Parts: sequence; structure tokens; C-alpha cells
Amino acid sequence: MRPLISKSPAVSPTEEPSPPLRAPFGPREAADLWLAVGDRAVAADDPRAALLAFEQAAAAARRAGDPPRQITAHLERAAALCELGRWDDLSAVAENLLAVRNTGPLPAGSWLQATLFARFVERAENELGPFLLLLRSVRLARRGEARRMGDGAPAGRREGREDLW
Repeated sequence: MRPLISKSPAVSPTEEPSPPLRAPFGPREAADLWLAVGDRAVAADDPRAALLAFEQAAAAARRAGDPPRQITAHLERAAALCELGRWDDLSAVAENLLAVRNTGPLPAGSWLQATLFARFVERAENELGPFLLLLRSVRLARRGEARRMGDGAPAGRREGREDLW
């Protein structure tokens, strides 16, 4: 009868050990990945999934030391919280935005952006229109689709109908 437990080593001494596991990407790439996952959740109209993805994006951006991505992720978190009607949680997002300002040297405009975004988030429940416009402009800029204000006409604009636009 054969023994159930073998006394021979699992790896022979002549075989090379497998290389150590390595993460396929760093925290900055992880932040980008989580932002993309969150964008897909937004497109699928799933605010709970979006909230989870953007929380992960904010954490990865913090680990990467990338304030612009961190600011974007917190703003997207605020949008998901608005969709879920979790108005009380918006103050924590505003605090996180303000905390980004104290992370060290920031790229040009990031300090002001974090401050302004925090103010918009604090007022999102009562002034949803400006918050949604800010969110839309950030999403367009992140996707590389931003265009200067006043360039071109809105989609569907017809000549001679300037009074509607």
C-alpha cells in the first residue's frame, strides 16, 4: 500500500524556485484603473459600484502621491454619494479634499482646485446645479474631451435658433 503523505520534497533541489510575485503596476496605474472602473460603473448607472471604485482610486492616488488624481477621485465619490442620497457623508469628502492641500508640494492649481471642489461638495445638496456642472467639466477634462467655453455650438443647435441657446 502506498503512503498518503509523501516524504519527498514538493520541489526538487535541482529546480529553480519560482520568481517572487510582483504587482503588475504601481499605485498611479492602480488609481487610473480604479478611475476607469468607476467610469464604467457611472456609465452603467450603478452609484454603489462607482462609490467603491472611486474610494479605491482615492486610496491608490494617495499612495502614489498624486494630488490631481486624488482630487478627481474624491469629487467622483461626492457625485456617487449625491446619487445615493447620502448627504451626511459629503462633509467627509469635503474634509478629504481639504486634506489633500496639506500633502506637501502640489502641482500648479491643485491647492485651489481642492479648495474650490471642497466648497462645491459642501453645498452640493442645496446647490446641485453648479456641482453637476463642475463634475461634468472634470469628467470631460479627464477623458481628454475638454474644450474651451464658447467653442462650437451645443449638439443639435440649428441656425436661426439662437434664442434657445
